[in-house]
Amino acid sequence: MVNLPLINDSLALRLVGTYSDTGGYIDNPEAGQRNYNYIHTAATRAELMFKVSPQLTITGTYSFESDRPNASPYTPYGSHDYLYYAPVASHSSEILNIANLIVEYASDAFTMTSSTSYLHRDPDQVSDATNLTTEITGLTAPAADIIFGHTRNLIQEFRIASPAHQDFRWLGGIYLQKYDLDEMETLTQAGSGAIFAGSGFPSHTVLNDI
Repeated sequence: MVNLPLINDSLALRLVGTYSDTGGYIDNPEAGQRNYNYIHTAATRAELMFKVSPQLTITGTYSFESDRPNASPYTPYGSHDYLYYAPVASHSSEILNIANLIVEYASDAFTMTSSTSYLHRDPDQVSDATNLTTEITGLTAPAADIIFGHTRNLIQEFRIASPAHQDFRWLGGIYLQKYDLDEMETLTQAGSGAIFAGSGFPSHTVLNDI
């Protein structure tokens, strides 16, 4: 963490960064993966505070995080071999961006706060679903479950409140949110199109959830 005073008592910048690397310990011989349940996480945050006047303060924050929990650390219950057999090589990642702007104004009669936040999330995940799909289709070909897309969330909050020193306290505000979820999950298995062709679905995609 680094704190940088840019203008005395008026403008300051804070920078924070972190990185975590956790090694894996489970092998997937069927897909040729060793130590495949590793986790890599990197994150940064920048915060800029501007004290315009004794009454008015503006604070902007931006955060970025990259998570790569490559696979779930799963092995059969009671096993001490740390082996997981799956024909599909699994992996996952997620990118998260969060921005926030806060404007605070304090007077003798009231305090006013405006908070604007924006979140953008991008997941990407591939996992083995052969056993589940085989129960549906009766086929033994490898089946992959794939999840990708994005999440966007915009939040605006406005509050006005009485000063803390008053005996009678009051608070009023408005909260608005716009949430956009656009994620797709597909489950594919070679040969399944021939099985479902009679039902009007001549495709290897067993599940298509948008």
